[in-house]
Amino acid sequence: MSQPHACAQLFLPAEDSERAIRAALTENPKNATYFSASTPDGVAADAGVGGAPMALALSVRKMWAAGRTLRVSLRGGSETVRSKVKQFAVIWSQHANIHFEFVDQEPAEIRVAFDMNGSSWSYVGTDCLTIAAADPTMNFGWFTDVTPDDEFSRTTIHEFGHAIGCIHEHQQPNARINWDRNFVYNYYAVNSGWSRAQVDSQVFAQYDAVRDNIQSTVFDGTSIMEYPIPPGFTTDGFTVGWNNHLSANDIQFIGTMYPFPPTSLTSLETGSFNTMSIRSWDRPANENVGTINFTIPRPSPPTLLLGINWFDM
Repeated sequence: MSQPHACAQLFLPAEDSERAIRAALTENPKNATYFSASTPDGVAADAGVGGAPMALALSVRKMWAAGRTLRVSLRGGSETVRSKVKQFAVIWSQHANIHFEFVDQEPAEIRVAFDMNGSSWSYVGTDCLTIAAADPTMNFGWFTDVTPDDEFSRTTIHEFGHAIGCIHEHQQPNARINWDRNFVYNYYAVNSGWSRAQVDSQVFAQYDAVRDNIQSTVFDGTSIMEYPIPPGFTTDGFTVGWNNHLSANDIQFIGTMYPFPPTSLTSLETGSFNTMSIRSWDRPANENVGTINFTIPRPSPPTLLLGINWFDM
């Protein structure tokens, strides 16, 4: 495995916590709603249709309102790099009711810098609202015109995942990773210049479902929010490779966190046909045909027609 780049989620100082909570509740009153932790089998209480386990974890207090369009300002970067960031950021919007509008002029909720310092990072969710307008809320530290698409995809989707409220997968409450702490401390000191405190914050610290009001499910090593865990990082040989795309569980989870509105009932019509309306119950027929008339004018055929038969035996 080649050397992974270091991604960081940025945290607000403790003195800003009250302001961050106010911003989160103003943005989305549902941020005050408590979500229970996962059940003993690792499935969240509202895991979705069929109770299928989902992955990824999200800081509930930092969610944007569903349906929100977040303005994104790109401060720098070449045309190629900017185009790639736009291309991959919006992948989240294909699966969740959260959208990005790239603007040339601020204000913007998400402000992206391209400081080529070897570090990419983002604040998490509505914490972006508390950052001074002159400062970025996200940074890409290694993108160039020749960066491979897989790297653009991996890092861009990951950082915009933070921006819409997602935390690192290895820090969610149900992650059970047996770290070789001394090895990891040394690795990040040599390769990223991180102090032990930074490694503790970005790697070893783990969220508590109740204390931190975090909704979490089974750990997903294929999540876009999990970056590589090379050989040597763990005492039991556990590794994680390069995750360049949303996993199936990521897609299901983020769709639950930012749900699309239900289909409007005004576009649906139902009708019924009973054979007894055209013949007596005691006079069987080879064909029973009736006509159902609908009232809503339609310029094209409906997307779905469904007929259901029932038998009274």
